[in-house]
Amino acid sequence: MKFCLFCFFFLANVAFGMGGNEFGPNGGYIKMPGAFHLELMDSADTIKVYLLDMNIKNPTVEDSTVDVFLKNKEKIKLICKPITNYFSCEKNKLNLKKFKEIVIHSRRQKAKGFEVSFKLPLELDK
Repeated sequence: MKFCLFCFFFLANVAFGMGGNEFGPNGGYIKMPGAFHLELMDSADTIKVYLLDMNIKNPTVEDSTVDVFLKNKEKIKLICKPITNYFSCEKNKLNLKKFKEIVIHSRRQKAKGFEVSFKLPLELDK
């Protein structure tokens, strides 16, 4: 029983704890939603989402999708479009300071990721 509990906590930490304590190759915040990494960057008008491989390289939009939501009491879905090697999600003049988190559902080259969330304001994990 103790072994099972150890495995559960250890594997959960490894699976969901990768990334987050360093900036990604494009200067964004990293999470690992599954068999790939996701990098999020906030700019004035858009949120950029890069879908990276296991080595945190090779961003792609081919056979990939992202759904990005700003969440507070309500959930607002942003419109995201593929641009060369990342997804650009229009904020439509929404102020991120009014929201508690960014929630992302993603699929990279047909590999479905788990839902990931980024607490606002954005910061590296400690």
